[in-house]
Amino acid sequence: MTKLKKHDLRIVFDPNKRILHIAGIRKGDVDGTLNEDAAKLLMDLEDVSEDDRKVSLYRENREFFDDCYNNGWIDENLKLRGQVKIAEGRHHLKSVQFE
Repeated sequence: MTKLKKHDLRIVFDPNKRILHIAGIRKGDVDGTLNEDAAKLLMDLEDVSEDDRKVSLYRENREFFDDCYNNGWIDENLKLRGQVKIAEGRHHLKSVQFE
């Protein structure tokens, strides 16, 4: 398991619900949940290594990626600020209570 750096995000795709959960681990980072289409765009961005394809993907979805940048989920080079993990198994933890 890769140790997260302070600037990384926790990004988990839940294939059961078809949504992507994003949680910042730095004060001021914006958390959120994205639908499957948005999740696919971010996962595609992570898989693309050619700059031309990244620029093309950005141009096709400019408003979405601008929002992602403004929320701190991607950097100015269209690099995801974390790795997308796939939630394995049929069920996973939905809540925790500490006393």
